[in-house]
Amino acid sequence: MFLTKYLIFCREIIKDAQKYIPEFLENIIEKNITCLNFIKFPDDQLPLFNGTSVNFVTQLNEYLETNAKKGNTKDIIGGLFKLKRKSHIVFFDVGEPPKKNFSKYYQSGPLSFEYFLDGIKIISNAGYGYNISSKAELLSKLTACQSTLTLNDTSVTKFERNKIINKIFGNSIKNTFKIYDLNIKNDNNLISCTATHNGYEKRFGCVHKREIFFDKENNYLRGTDHIFKKKDGIPIRYVFRFHVNPELTVVKTMGGNSALIQISKNKSLIFTVADEVLEIEKSIFLGGKKILDNTCITISGNLVNKNKSFNWEIKKNI
Repeated sequence: MFLTKYLIFCREIIKDAQKYIPEFLENIIEKNITCLNFIKFPDDQLPLFNGTSVNFVTQLNEYLETNAKKGNTKDIIGGLFKLKRKSHIVFFDVGEPPKKNFSKYYQSGPLSFEYFLDGIKIISNAGYGYNISSKAELLSKLTACQSTLTLNDTSVTKFERNKIINKIFGNSIKNTFKIYDLNIKNDNNLISCTATHNGYEKRFGCVHKREIFFDKENNYLRGTDHIFKKKDGIPIRYVFRFHVNPELTVVKTMGGNSALIQISKNKSLIFTVADEVLEIEKSIFLGGKKILDNTCITISGNLVNKNKSFNWEIKKNI
């Protein structure tokens, strides 16, 4: 966002000086404006993926709305799938990691998502900690800080520890992975996006597939996560994390497989997972200028058999 502001400022200075504006500058600004319009939430916040902290685009709103390229019908920009239906918005990370020399701000969260309802963010990532400290910045790169799957408490991508490399490229990545079987559907009953990544395949012989659906008829969000394990044998610990907006309160229900997310005095959501027991754990939020206490809904266990699927949903509590 800050780069876009500076580029616009540069262009306006060139224009005021009645000099030729380079075509490449116009193209970069146009692409950035299209991207910002695509990803901003209704409250003018940006989703917390890959180096983004809590930034507001309010100051750019008039410019964005006036200069955005009309007729943009893309579902995916910059590796983020956007699902929008009435007051529901979901951003789903279906992008592969960048090349090493562009990975300074990469956060290792393939297939993570953020969910926004009625003007309030519900499910979030932990954010990027560069406004706090170098340790917070490194911590925020880990997969556990994103709303996705971890295996054996590791990150999907490893980060360089070489001081010389880090001095040149920052905390760049050492390994990469592939996203495949990307599929988007929009029919009379459902909007869906499905993707698979192989980031855990070499170390653990597992791939992760996530399917996110919006039920148009019943007006709620649901998802299915699959872990495909090549061989039986040594147990692998899995943890699915759903980081909740630090401004909201979460309480586990008596049934053990659901959690109440309190939005306001008279408004709440129910997060439910089928045939599993979920837990409410303490977490942290790194998207601002200080570390905040946070709550995380987790689904965890040990995977022994080859494959396992997890079905979850988020509905309004009526």
